Amino acid sequence: MGSVQDTKACGKCSGMMTTDVEYRTREYFNMCKRCGFVEEAVLQKDIHGDPVRGEHGGFLLERKESGGYGVSYLQFRGGVGRTDSFIYPMENGGVKVFKDLLQNEGVLREESYLITFDQGKATVQYGNPPMEHLLDYEEVDARQKEGIG
Repeated sequence: MGSVQDTKACGKCSGMMTTDVEYRTREYFNMCKRCGFVEEAVLQKDIHGDPVRGEHGGFLLERKESGGYGVSYLQFRGGVGRTDSFIYPMENGGVKVFKDLLQNEGVLREESYLITFDQGKATVQYGNPPMEHLLDYEEVDARQKEGIG
């Protein structure tokens, strides 16, 4: 399988959303780096687990949206990182859970971060996320075209 990756403006907060489209099936996974909003489409499958095709032969997709209340990133030793999107508003207890995860031995704290998003505002709760994760997509795009970011 192969995919095409790109960026676009998030429909919820206008931040930078990464896109990953599987070009054979048209499945996709898009996630905003600022608010954590997720758009995805996965293959519909029959009772045997086989992809369902429409009347014209194309795969049928099930579309879903979730998140939009923030995003966390944990960087681990060995080069592996994990990004999570929040599907509910982040309460103080959630921030504590994230900070507890930072105490795990394999986590690189200086490269990890937590951004919450509520009522149209992104707030960095921990760490130093990349600047482009906090800006509007149009500004990120303009900076990249100018060779700034």
